[in-house]
Amino acid sequence: MTETEPASPVPPLECRIELDYNDRVNFAVQQSGAPLIDSIRVTNAGAEPIEDLVLTARLMSGIADTWTERLARIEPGVTAMLTPSRWRLSAESLATRTEGERTAIGVRAESKGRSSQATFELDLLAFDQWPGGGHLPELTAAFVTPNHSLIAELLKGARRILGERDARDAIDGYQSASRQRAALIAEACFLSLAEQGIGYINPPASFEKVGQRVRLVDRVMRERFGTCLDLSLALMAMWEQAGLNTILLLPEGHALPAFWTHDSNLPETVIDEPARIRNLLELGDIVAVESTLVTHEFPAFVKAVESGRNAMNKPGSVFCAIDLKACRKRGIRPLPLRDDNLPGIDPVAISNERATGGAAALESVLLAERADAGRPVPNVINEPVESGYERIARWQSRLLDLSLRNRLI
Repeated sequence: MTETEPASPVPPLECRIELDYNDRVNFAVQQSGAPLIDSIRVTNAGAEPIEDLVLTARLMSGIADTWTERLARIEPGVTAMLTPSRWRLSAESLATRTEGERTAIGVRAESKGRSSQATFELDLLAFDQWPGGGHLPELTAAFVTPNHSLIAELLKGARRILGERDARDAIDGYQSASRQRAALIAEACFLSLAEQGIGYINPPASFEKVGQRVRLVDRVMRERFGTCLDLSLALMAMWEQAGLNTILLLPEGHALPAFWTHDSNLPETVIDEPARIRNLLELGDIVAVESTLVTHEFPAFVKAVESGRNAMNKPGSVFCAIDLKACRKRGIRPLPLRDDNLPGIDPVAISNERATGGAAALESVLLAERADAGRPVPNVINEPVESGYERIARWQSRLLDLSLRNRLI
């Protein structure tokens, strides 16, 4: 009887594999063209060169083809970095995903019969799962869907309201170069959405640790329910289709939309400085609106604006603002929602009664419009007239105020 020695185990390849990647992926990520993996780094941790290296990456759930790359040689202590920019997930799989799934990316390095591998956890999110303001927040713009047919129906109501409050019912964005006209259009959209009998509700059931499920406009109109985020996205879609530029404000634990009173936008897609937003509000460049007031009976737009301003006075410890026009310039497109089985919308829903009075006279907008026209603008409305000495003394006291109340710092 001949005995054979057991084969010695092949030692693993002495290399270190690191990954820079998105650990939360949904349909919006795929549609925006954001890469799943930013870079793969392979470091030769041995004393000898690694030659004829074959590197592969695959998704354990199998909704993407295997990615393969070859490297001729990596010297000891050297790190090679690769960018699998063409590796994409299945759009169809992500578009039809209704629940999240925990999976992993497996990366394997092989050279001359020796190999090393590493796995990296990944969450595949439902198509309507918003990953939160802390993770690629600019992709929130994908959830604003201005071209859905329901938005057109809602704008019909806005046009009717405009005609009741102004001589012109045209939804013409900034064409008139009037800040007050932009505010009128924004108000008409707000009141049209308020006519739909929508109630406030908690976010849809979700089992993710961060972010929340979003009711897109079709679901909001079908179920007649929405959260602050759902209603903000619907209102922003109306404003965008009406030709207004918008910003989504995310103070801690809340969401509210804002519109620009003139044709402008932030240079960045996302900012995290509440003081910049407060300054734009004070100047009348933007107007923040409490979107949840559309769930109230006969809401007043002025009240919604006042509530929006108050929300920005206490933004909390976590804040970001997402400029929709800047995101569109970066190629972040609306999600392509289905348009079948549309629920009917009564253009004269609930009642013809609304908040009494004419169009909202927004103080900051009027001030900005006077400044545009070169007319003198009072420092503060409804304050006693001050002498020159008193104005200088007040200005000096503000210069010494180092708190957030001082808009000069």
